[in-house]
Amino acid sequence: MSDPSLTSAVTSVETGAPTAPRFGQFVSGVALTFGTRVLMLAGLLGSSILVAHWLGPKGYGTLAVLNATVALTLQIASAGLPSANTYFIARDRRNLGPVWANAVMFALVVGSLAALVIFALGKLKPSLLGGAPTTLLGIAALSLSMLIGMQLAFVGHDAFSRVRSAYQILEDAQRANDGKLDPAFPVYQVRSYDQTLPFYLGRPTPLVDYRDEMGPGLDAEPGKGFNEAAWIDAWNAAPQAYALMPAAVASELAAKQVPMRELARDPRRVFVARR
Repeated sequence: MSDPSLTSAVTSVETGAPTAPRFGQFVSGVALTFGTRVLMLAGLLGSSILVAHWLGPKGYGTLAVLNATVALTLQIASAGLPSANTYFIARDRRNLGPVWANAVMFALVVGSLAALVIFALGKLKPSLLGGAPTTLLGIAALSLSMLIGMQLAFVGHDAFSRVRSAYQILEDAQRANDGKLDPAFPVYQVRSYDQTLPFYLGRPTPLVDYRDEMGPGLDAEPGKGFNEAAWIDAWNAAPQAYALMPAAVASELAAKQVPMRELARDPRRVFVARR
């Protein structure tokens, strides 16, 4: 049975104004993304001009064929394992060792076979790969096997699984809180939204000062999104509550004397309790 003071506090938040969009953050994010893309395109254009001037028309065409061959073979030979590795490791960190070992073995066997097939095709029927010389074929074959190994071994690595999924930080928070989070109290997501948290938690998570892709849904159900000031009032009035937020936001709220007890942390987020 939930505490009456918590119920009244959350109700007061739900009847307040919906979360306002953080326009400045959106504009700066778009500007940063756009600037990064412009720099990437400028670098690609510059390198393409240099490579084309150095190799000439025929050599540049051969290089393009080899690049396309390596990229296509990589997608086929990896057999969808990069995404599968991330999924299984994110669900249970104990799978990291076996998954990583299987990925390395798969990369050694399949990567080597794929590299030999590409090299053999280039030697037996050079026209298929633009008449590439043996040296370029060897480089392409070697890069293919290395790319498969790196993709399989590192896409599912622990550092990526902790960032892509809330499973581990939620498990750490529960362990630090006597093995569970009391279901009578809400778990908020502050200035961020991790789609995996409601799934692993088994219940909805109210959003605080966040819109983005959730904007249309929040407009339809404004009670599901809270502004920060109203949330702080409800948080202070509640006997207990939990929240997941970026580390920088946690520091900012701590500077405002918002009471929080850290339960868990990953490379970019903090999971806290009211007390």
